[in-house]
Amino acid sequence: TPKHQLFRARDRFKGTLEFPVIVKPVQEDASIGIDANAIVQNEDELMARVRFILQEFEQPALAEEFIDGRELNVAVIGASDGMSDHPGSMQTLPISEITFDNLPKDAPRIVSYEAKWVEESPMYHATVPVCPAQLPRHVEAEARRIALEAARAVGLRDYGRVDMRMDARDQLFVLEANPNPDISEDAGFMRAAGASGRSYDGTINEIVDLAL
Repeated sequence: TPKHQLFRARDRFKGTLEFPVIVKPVQEDASIGIDANAIVQNEDELMARVRFILQEFEQPALAEEFIDGRELNVAVIGASDGMSDHPGSMQTLPISEITFDNLPKDAPRIVSYEAKWVEESPMYHATVPVCPAQLPRHVEAEARRIALEAARAVGLRDYGRVDMRMDARDQLFVLEANPNPDISEDAGFMRAAGASGRSYDGTINEIVDLAL
């Protein structure tokens, strides 16, 4: 994961993070609380954003070193270790990438709330998913390995998605291990399932069978 610091009320900056830094509510999902102002460039901006998160969302603020690179989503499906007759049978689906090529030059390369949910927003149309992602073979293998390790680390079971960032040196950082990502027909998980040759109904049945 990126280097980080968790801020609760009256916490001070420890000075251990390199800027730019992204600040977000620690207990939200779906990019709630993430907008263009989430990226901060110095300590004053950091503490102002932390105060905003604490007041607006009434929860701690997570500050992470911002990985300005490619954003990858690795969907996983299967029984995790110790939860079936075939330990370790969880597998990765084709890797998806959120591309930022169409974003305005001054816009941060992030999947903000606006980019994810506000369909009339230019940001919504500028963050385009590509699946399968075009990656060097060694990067793809490493992303799949890390996704499975992250899934095991948090006890993820049946299905899920691990989101990552890749920096300019092809180093991968886990942003989130999501145990219940959206599985509607147009969601990222189902995009990866479709790229693997699965149908929508078949994938839902597979998840139900795993749960049983």
